[in-house]
Amino acid sequence: VGSTALTNLRAPLGMDLDNDLNLYIAERNNKRVVRWAPNATSGSIVIGTGSTPAFYGLLLSLYNTNQAYVSSEDDDAVYLWTFNASSPAVTLTQ
Repeated sequence: VGSTALTNLRAPLGMDLDNDLNLYIAERNNKRVVRWAPNATSGSIVIGTGSTPAFYGLLLSLYNTNQAYVSSEDDDAVYLWTFNASSPAVTLTQ
């Protein structure tokens, strides 16, 4: 069961840091990616909608500071997602 509380991590399976030391966490059970600024007491959702798949891994884009690659084991796909978008920019499947 997922949670809307930003401090309630549920199956955090992917993490990455940007150049400003913001921590990005992909959560499988909450179906979202949350950004935590250094010394923050709560995070902000940068990827996550009602139709977001359960994420398994995360890699920040090297070319755009506003995008990340996220994988989903459930549907065997990798997505290139722009932060705060309602759907992925690119979907890669088998």
